[in-house]
Amino acid sequence: MFRWTSHNWKWIVSVLVVVAVVGWIIGDWKWFLGVLIPACISVAGWIYVSWSNKEHTKEEKKIIIKIESFNNIKDPLLEVSRAYSKLGGYVFRVTRDLSTINSDEGIYYEETIKDYELSLLKKLLEEASEKFLEFVRVWEQHELLLKPLVLQRHALQSEHNELILNIRELHIDYYAWLYTLTEYQQLNIEKVPVLQKKFENTYAKLTDFSGCLLDVNFNIQNYAFSELLKDELDKRKVSDEKYLTIDTLIKKHNSES
Repeated sequence: MFRWTSHNWKWIVSVLVVVAVVGWIIGDWKWFLGVLIPACISVAGWIYVSWSNKEHTKEEKKIIIKIESFNNIKDPLLEVSRAYSKLGGYVFRVTRDLSTINSDEGIYYEETIKDYELSLLKKLLEEASEKFLEFVRVWEQHELLLKPLVLQRHALQSEHNELILNIRELHIDYYAWLYTLTEYQQLNIEKVPVLQKKFENTYAKLTDFSGCLLDVNFNIQNYAFSELLKDELDKRKVSDEKYLTIDTLIKKHNSES
């Protein structure tokens, strides 16, 4: 690839000076102009090609940096999605189990005792939170390049903070109920519908949050690859406006701030 340097200028000026001197000596300025005009056209062409190559190289570097940023972020984002999927699966299972309890079944549930002994809800919550914080840390390393998407990260962080508080409160209520069940074998049937409703609400929030993580994954891919591929992934569509997307999540937290 041709690169325009100061050495090129010196070489061209030297040639033109020589041509000018020869033209002056022989007294034939037409000959001089016959050489000068094509030389100027050639120089202009070289300058244009050099400028075009530099612009093309600049765009290529920009695309490469975007793709590298996506490659660095995609694994932490995938880990967050998996962790929240596991947490959501657990919450769904507890919601289902609670729905099967009735006053005639005042029995001791083996799976429930296992939950109490292993503190699964707390462990899954901590794992999801750690994965999310790692995802944010990696994103912040590419903050300048991903600046057009920064509102999406802020919305995810705000929603994540709300989710953590919600699930911690749920954990306290659920494990207080589990304690009386495991230690005293008292079902406290009147608390079951309340717990079930809280688990249902939490599952809905987790489902929305997982969907928003998927949206961000699509958006980062579009941002990284759209210029190169001249195409984009379609946005996720929801059947009901009550279900959050990353766009409605941004509006939600902007209105709250």
